[in-house]
Order: sequence, then structure tokens, then C-alpha cells
Amino acid sequence: MKKTLFHTALCAMSLALPAFADETADRATAAELNRKGFELFDTVCKADAKGNMFISPYSIDGAFGMVYCGAKGTTADEIRKTLGLPADPAACGTFFNGLAKQYAEAEKTEILVSNSVWTDTDQNVLPGFAEMIRKYYGGAFYKEDFGQSAKVAAKINAYVESKTKNMIKDLLTPDFFSKDTSMVLLNTLYFEAKWARPFPKDDTKPMVFTQFGGTEKEVRMMYQKSAIAYYANRQDNVHAIVLPYENRRFELVALMPIDGGTDHGEAALKDIVSKIGTKLDSWLERRMRGETRVWLPKTDLTCKLDLNKTLQGLGMKTPFSNFADFSGIDTEEALKIENVVHKTALKMDEVSTKAAAATAIGMARITSIGMPDPVNEFRADRPFLVLIRDNETGLVLFTGRVTDPGKAK
Repeated sequence: MKKTLFHTALCAMSLALPAFADETADRATAAELNRKGFELFDTVCKADAKGNMFISPYSIDGAFGMVYCGAKGTTADEIRKTLGLPADPAACGTFFNGLAKQYAEAEKTEILVSNSVWTDTDQNVLPGFAEMIRKYYGGAFYKEDFGQSAKVAAKINAYVESKTKNMIKDLLTPDFFSKDTSMVLLNTLYFEAKWARPFPKDDTKPMVFTQFGGTEKEVRMMYQKSAIAYYANRQDNVHAIVLPYENRRFELVALMPIDGGTDHGEAALKDIVSKIGTKLDSWLERRMRGETRVWLPKTDLTCKLDLNKTLQGLGMKTPFSNFADFSGIDTEEALKIENVVHKTALKMDEVSTKAAAATAIGMARITSIGMPDPVNEFRADRPFLVLIRDNETGLVLFTGRVTDPGKAK
């Protein structure tokens, strides 16, 4: 029997963890995650101005949501601010848990989310951290001998392939693991949905696709003419189409410059990317449904990114440093983030879209601060201040500046 949206809502409400009890708050959370996600996307696009770029903020945020469960102080603040996560790790977990439960119930769309924590044989985690990972992220725990890096990388890669239906392969290489690596937090995401209105296969034809710089490449271009949501803004030099999938909750938005300019759209597309985080919602609110001709190339691409420098450049510095505080994961051994690897894949044809992502966060033991312990000195051989204060209340009773101590008696 076909499930209705009402039935899906009732299923979600019956779960132990309430999914989206406050719709307004969850929209605000999503808007902030989007804003930061586009900021990350803008940054990686600037780092590689010419090539394909495809990321999954959802996968990255989900992986860091797990790390966030054990982060404290400045470490937690920088993770939250960089990615736009909710202030409370439990609220963050509830948000992602609610999404995962709703997505699992979605009809005519397959969305598979998995979370797992892989630890070295002698690495233990606090029970409270493990409980949060299982409760909010459905995370499974695995113990492996990280000293056998090639074997562990192969095992994790096989796991990722199975969770993404073979779309994400070779996520990790053996050199992902250092002698201090003790933990890998892993998120995978798989999405598959059919178009609400498929592209007629007979209308797919060879067509020239002009890349940045003017290089021409022949592609298989899909085509359809139908009532499609369309938006155009000449002031922002952008137009967009919205193609729904069968489920209708999910849709593909394609945007490009109206005027590509002399560089075949390179500068204009950069401008769109820089604006999209603050303007996408307003653009889509003004979309109009009308007869539209659409050409869209069949697509098959993969993208792999090392996000270490990118995330640090966006403000997440302390979690990667020897001053990181992940005492919510393990109080006996100090940990820091060592590596963040993100890999994605996208396939679009006349019938459907398939997309997958995996994010791995490698945690390492902090074996030393990397600098000698400081030797404290206070050499009052020049003018100095003195205070006499009540230590219990903090009240200062006397304040003085000593510029001439006088003669010793």
C-alpha cells in the first residue's frame, strides 16, 4: 500500500528521537548549514578553478557531527562555526538523526546513510561518546590493527563501496594512516532517484560542450521541452531550472550565467558561486513554471578532495593542532584531527540521477606538543605594577606602579 506523507510523518513522530519537532528551527539549522556549505564550496572552487568540483556538505557535516560529540572548548567552537552546526551536539545529532529517519522512509527515492567509527586495537573511547554515536548517528564501531595500514585501508574501502553501491572506490590509501593514527570516523551517503519527467532517449544527441578557455568537447546532450520551473535574473547574470524527481521532495537545481562573456563563463560562474549562499533561496522563491527547453549533458564524474587546508583556512585550526580538545572521546589520550578526505561521484542520464559521497576523518594521538615546555620568568628589573587584592572576592585593595624600589635596608 502506498505510503502518504501523513503516514511518513506519523512514523517519524513515533520514533524514540523526535524528527523535526520544531520545523522553523530545523529550517534555520538547514539554512545555516547551507550557507557554510556554499562557503566551503566557494573555497574549493577557488583552489581548483578549472576542474570538476562536486562535494556533499551533508556527508561532511554528518562526519563532523560525530567528531563534534567529543569536542570541547575552542575545538568545538571552531568546528561549529566553520560548518554551521547547531550549538548543542545533542541537538545536532537529533537534526541529522531526524533527516536519516525521514530519508529512509522516502518513497521512490533511495537514500542510504551510514556512519561508523574505526579504532586502533589499543584505542578506547568513553562510553558517553559511544552512546551518542549510536543514538544519534546509528554508528557502528570496528577495531582494527592500524599498524597494517594497507589492510585497514582496503577493509574500509570495501565497506565504503558496499554502502555506496560501488560508486565510491579507493577512498583511503595506506598513507592516510600515520604511526599516531588511532581512529577514523566515516560517513557515507548514497542517493538515487528517477526524474519526475524523464528525458526522451531518442532526443539525446552529440553536441559540443565548450569548457573554460574555449576548449571544445563532444558530449551526449539530453533534451526535453516541458513545463519546468525556470528563473532568470539579468542583474545577477543567472538563470536556473528546477527538475523534480518522482518523490517531489527532492529536486535538481541547475544554474548558469545568462551571459558567459569572453572567457566562456569562467568569471560569471565564479560570481554565481560567490552569491549562491545568500541568494539561492530568494532566486528559487521567484521561479516561474512555464514551457521551457532544456539541454543537459549526460554526466559521469568523480571528485576527491583533501580538506585539511581548506577547513583550517575557513577557521577550523585548533582541531588540527596539538592544542585540540577531544576529551569527550578519550580522557586518557589526547587526540587531534589528522586528515579529512572527501570523495564524491555523480551520474545523470535520461532516466535518473545517482550520487554518492564518503567522508573520512582521521584522528591521531598527540604524542608531544612539538616544542619544549616553557620556562616561566618574571624579571622585575624595570618599572612594574603591584596589586594587593582579596583573593576570595577578587577585590583589589591596593594598586601601585613601582618605578624606583628605593634602597635595600
